[in-house]
Amino acid sequence: AAGARTRTSFAYSVQGVRICRTVFCSVYGVGRTRLKRLQKMVESGVCVPAPHGNVGKAPWNKYSVETRGRVIEFIKNYASVHGLPMPAAPRGRAQTAPTYLPSSCTHQSVWAQYSNASQQGEEVVGCKSFQRLWKKQLANIQIMSPRIDVCAKCETLRNVMKNADSEDFKIQSASDLKSHVELAQSEREFYRSCIEMAKTNPDTSTHITFDFAENFAIPYHARQPGPVYFKVLHRVNNFGIVNEAGAGQVHHLYHEGQTIGADNGKAHGPNCVVSILHRYLEKTPHAKSLHAHCDNCCGQNKNKTVLAYLCWRVLAGLEDEIMLSFMIVGHTRCSVDGGFGVVKKKFRASDTDSAAQLVDLIDGSGHRNKAALFDWHWRCWDDFFQAHFKKVQGITSYQHFRFSKDIPGKVEMKKTHSSEDIVTLQLMKDPSKVFSASD
Repeated sequence: AAGARTRTSFAYSVQGVRICRTVFCSVYGVGRTRLKRLQKMVESGVCVPAPHGNVGKAPWNKYSVETRGRVIEFIKNYASVHGLPMPAAPRGRAQTAPTYLPSSCTHQSVWAQYSNASQQGEEVVGCKSFQRLWKKQLANIQIMSPRIDVCAKCETLRNVMKNADSEDFKIQSASDLKSHVELAQSEREFYRSCIEMAKTNPDTSTHITFDFAENFAIPYHARQPGPVYFKVLHRVNNFGIVNEAGAGQVHHLYHEGQTIGADNGKAHGPNCVVSILHRYLEKTPHAKSLHAHCDNCCGQNKNKTVLAYLCWRVLAGLEDEIMLSFMIVGHTRCSVDGGFGVVKKKFRASDTDSAAQLVDLIDGSGHRNKAALFDWHWRCWDDFFQAHFKKVQGITSYQHFRFSKDIPGKVEMKKTHSSEDIVTLQLMKDPSKVFSASD
């Protein structure tokens, strides 16, 4: 009859087996309320997921736009007063130049100052929400991580920017810092291009990097007994030379009793550098075109003895061309430091009681690391070269030196790798002097 009430019945089954409603709800883990809601969907012919109850509703702890704006404005003002703006973004990062806050700052300490600075009656954001807003909206404002061995010039210019009395002075300091960083990045790109060239053409070009590592103190145990800390341990020096074309890195080891001077004296001088470099080049096959990179230490690498030695090698016919390049002071991290880091990590986790065990440790630290115990002779190269070669005036202002058989006895010097201003200097006191490899 018209208007009569209809009642729908449902049958329940699992894998074709008919069951009761109670068992059906137990099998599928649904309650009576949800089951009724699903039945109504089936009756209407529209089966869609039910929306969550909070859809379209603002959370109870949501902050207003004005409150969040005050937080962002406070962080920006705090960074403008205490931060050190960088001239450019780091490589491979976002395009926005970062601003670094002092490493003594923490997110919580900045939030505490924000909370204290808020006026009475204003809504104050909690510490966790403060951090989330900071990271989401102002990712370029970061807290500087504590570091050692940073560039002194960078730190000086940053402090000048921070303490500048006028905007013009701050802008000039920022410009100087930007120029310095761009120069360091340019030299770094040149260093990488030299390595790639040596890898691409290993038969015609060889690239090496050399430097001293931190001394080893043995015996050393991973679980060091307390009284040993107060003992004077045996020092072992490490001079590393890496051939980036694939030959690996050689760690030249000599202890404090094997140095040129007594009690580890003159362990890192120019005679030491040249003697080990000569030993390496004599024992390691390499191309006639040699390019070397090292840091800017005048007492070890950047001096008249090293330049005279490279000039002598070309004059003696050992190489056709040698280029010596120095990294920018404070930005000297290079591939040889990577080998040192691998060895140092292995050393700290191992027990080492003797030089022989140290050799085994270095050989086992990586397939590119190889140790060489003291088997060479120290020579007074500076006395020999002083009689035949001149001293280079203003050597510290140049970063790139080239010796070639086409300009025997001379050196070409440049301040940057891309500079077109090349200074050519006659190094030999007697240009008619002839050298041989046996001299």
